[in-house]
Amino acid sequence: MQCCHNGKYRSTVQCVRHIIQKESVLGLYKGLASPLCTVAAVNAICFGTYGHVLRMQDDRTALSSHAIAGAAAGIYVLFEIVSILLVRGTVISLISSPRYCNLTLLQPT
Repeated sequence: MQCCHNGKYRSTVQCVRHIIQKESVLGLYKGLASPLCTVAAVNAICFGTYGHVLRMQDDRTALSSHAIAGAAAGIYVLFEIVSILLVRGTVISLISSPRYCNLTLLQPT
């Protein structure tokens, strides 16, 4: 619904009803596995970085130590998320582009 303006659905509710009728309620959750796995990996790296930087501090109980560890984890995860989203967006645009739909790599065998 975000990129197509062909008038297939008049509203979001009509789109949801159509998906439920054609594919059952499970059709609403298609494509959810990849983002969930991505979120799990990002959170693991974020908390791992936070813990590692916090252990490097002299006074682990000080508020400044937690602020430094949180900032370091945030900056590290920022670069990771940007790279993941860049790759995901490139793959999605490549697959959904009409020019590339006839490639033999994307055809099921």
